[in-house]
Amino acid sequence: MKLGWYVFMHRPDGGVMPIAGFWRKRTALRWVEDNAEPDQQLEVRRFGWWSADIAGQRKASDPASGCQGSDERR
Repeated sequence: MKLGWYVFMHRPDGGVMPIAGFWRKRTALRWVEDNAEPDQQLEVRRFGWWSADIAGQRKASDPASGCQGSDERR
């Protein structure tokens, strides 16, 4: 399982979407300070992208993530 710190943006429709990922929390917090817009609500959370329950549900590359082929075995 790969864990990292992800910056999530709260959308006006109530949804939340990841916009950046980092290995270190300190780097994620610095990125938020440097890039946050006054009208945006950004949140830094620890996130396991390859957690067992998510890995079982994701059969093909996720087009929403923008990472084509991320699920291919090497």
